[in-house]
Amino acid sequence: MIKQLLVIIILPILIFAVEWQSLNGPPVGRADDMSMGWDPLHNYWVIYAADQTHKLYKSTNEGEYWDSLPPPEYPNPNIINPTCVITRPNDAQVVYIGKNDTTPVWWSQDGGQTWEPRSGTPPNNITNTQPLCFAMDPFDERIIYLGCRKDGDKPVLFRTTDGGFYWEKLNLFNYDINDILVLFFAGEGIVLILATDKGILRGRIYYGFQLVKDGDFRLLKYDRKLKKIFAKSNDEIWWSIDGRHWRVYHSAEPIDFTGLSDIISRRQR
Repeated sequence: MIKQLLVIIILPILIFAVEWQSLNGPPVGRADDMSMGWDPLHNYWVIYAADQTHKLYKSTNEGEYWDSLPPPEYPNPNIINPTCVITRPNDAQVVYIGKNDTTPVWWSQDGGQTWEPRSGTPPNNITNTQPLCFAMDPFDERIIYLGCRKDGDKPVLFRTTDGGFYWEKLNLFNYDINDILVLFFAGEGIVLILATDKGILRGRIYYGFQLVKDGDFRLLKYDRKLKKIFAKSNDEIWWSIDGRHWRVYHSAEPIDFTGLSDIISRRQR
């Protein structure tokens, strides 16, 4: 039997369904972004939580206890105030953070102890200094997408195909990219679903994006069991099968999604 663990960080905690239990969140009680992966070196699941007002945090016991990164023995003044985080699903030793800085992306290959910049070099670099979210290709962990806040004439979407050495500026402007889903659809290949301040965008690299749902959307998740995409607007949850057509999600449980910042899930190994 496949068991799923779902972890939600919300501000404030407003989920009352009986299936849920509160976990000890990061020390200051805030997480703007989270990512989970399996650590093959230590044989346990790792959760990373980014707090843009403070630090990056790490839990190795499914959210019960948290440590701040980098650890005291490896101080690095650059690894503070992360806005987003992503780790490799099958190798949580490798983790990336984004932060509001001229060097917006950093990575670690040892579980968050030591860090190096991974924002590329001109002209193949990230030129937007306000990252908001990451997404990873489901078939190739070296392919990573970075969504950013709109900033003048700067692009808001970037892609690397080599783990962050070089970044490609994609032709998208004047949106806040709050979340990204990278999905495979038969007959289309890799499709990107973008949650933005102006609505949900759907498209493929080099083929452009189409606005398929108006609104201010902050969060996207794909449920592999249900084969549905879920999107959170300011006050509602929407769902879709193909990312083109959306319906309001009606829950049988008394769940208030106000303040929801992220959801992560994993399958039992």
